[in-house]
Amino acid sequence: MARDPHSRNLRANRVIAPEIVYSVTTTVMHREPALGTITGRIVVASLEWLRSAGRIRLYGFVVMPDHVHAVLAPAASSLLPEVMKSLKGFSGKRIQAERGLHGALWQDGYFDHAIRTPSEAWAARKYIEDNPVRAGLVGTPEAYRLSSAWPELRGMVDPIE
Repeated sequence: MARDPHSRNLRANRVIAPEIVYSVTTTVMHREPALGTITGRIVVASLEWLRSAGRIRLYGFVVMPDHVHAVLAPAASSLLPEVMKSLKGFSGKRIQAERGLHGALWQDGYFDHAIRTPSEAWAARKYIEDNPVRAGLVGTPEAYRLSSAWPELRGMVDPIE
């Protein structure tokens, strides 16, 4: 897939620093709905691994069939590009192996937005947790099992302060 020749302009003059809170979105190649229950749990496990290894603080997430949203802050020892490379590399290899496929799972790059205040972080978390409801997959955010809104995964998220 050819890159947009102007895509590098999106990152021009951007400050990438540790401990900044970001809302990030990454998408499956060709928006293929490859993230079902089993493969989506691999993404959730990858986020939990990054968190338990101290590489991120995780404030919210949702794994949709063809993309992932997360609100996170890289630790002081990590930068966002490194975190995303780890998340996509590890989960992509495991998911493709689970599906019996080879090659890239994720599209190149990701979208990120720096979050400046706790209220903006809460709004971003609510927005991403409501995504499955807006998509018509469930009636309430708490009913979606691949989200920080699901009660059994609520313990994965760090408090927004």
